[in-house]
Amino acid sequence: YKPSPKPFLLALHKAKLAANQAMYVGDRYEIDVVGAKSAGVMAVLIKERPNPNPNMTPAPDHLVTALGEVYKLAIRLR
Repeated sequence: YKPSPKPFLLALHKAKLAANQAMYVGDRYEIDVVGAKSAGVMAVLIKERPNPNPNMTPAPDHLVTALGEVYKLAIRLR
């Protein structure tokens, strides 16, 4: 179970992707960001308010306030 890296690594294996080829988007820091980062996957955190705790470790790679922003981010990072 998340935040273990195992589900992320299994998904990467099934998709035949390396960790640096993937992006994980989630709305829960403790589960989504920590899990993705522990598997070496880029972590995108969706937060309703743009000012989360700045001391989050590990920090999300990107912070968005709406799911629609993820598409634009993916295109920009491509």
